[in-house]
Amino acid sequence: GMQSRRPRQDGRPYHLVLLAEDQKGYQNLLHLTTKGHLDGFYYKPRIDKELLSQHCDGLVALSACAKGEVAYLLGQGDAEGARRAAAWYRDIFGPDRFYLELQEHDIPDLADINRQLISISHDLDIPLVATNDVHYVRQEDIQAHDLLLCIQTNATVNDPNRMRMQGAGYHLRSFDEMAALF
Repeated sequence: GMQSRRPRQDGRPYHLVLLAEDQKGYQNLLHLTTKGHLDGFYYKPRIDKELLSQHCDGLVALSACAKGEVAYLLGQGDAEGARRAAAWYRDIFGPDRFYLELQEHDIPDLADINRQLISISHDLDIPLVATNDVHYVRQEDIQAHDLLLCIQTNATVNDPNRMRMQGAGYHLRSFDEMAALF
C-alpha cells in the first residue's frame, strides 16, 4: 500500500502495483517490502512516497485498482489532484515505467474513471494497461472466495450487511476474455 503525504481521511493508504524489471528492481522491491513491514506497519505494511522515490530504480509501477491514488481521486471528483498524482509517478519512475490501469468490473463510476484515465494518458503521455483485479484463480472459485471473506470478517453468508465482492470477474481472466472486455 501507498501512504500519501496527505493521508486520506479514513487513514487507509492507496494501492500501487510494483513489478521488478531487473535485479536492481528486485532488490528495491525487497527493501521496500521490508521497510513497509518494519517501519510502516499500521494494520498492513505500507511505505511513503519519499521512500518509494529513493528506491524506484528497476521498478515498473501500475496505478492499481479503484483504490490506487489516481483512480481514487478521480472517483472523489478531484481530477486536478489525480493529474498531479499521475504526473508525480510518471516523473519518479520515468515515462516508460509508469502505467495507468484500466479495469472492467461491476463497480459504479468505473466507466467514468476509465474515461478520465484515458484522457490523462493522452494529456500527460502516460501509457495505459488493461488489467483485472484478481482475487481467485478460476471463475468457479467465486463461492469459495465469498466464504473466505465471511470467515475473515466474522460474518455469516446470510448477513445482508456483510462484506462481499461486487459482481463476478475477479478470477484470472484469459487473454481472450481480456481482449473481449477491452
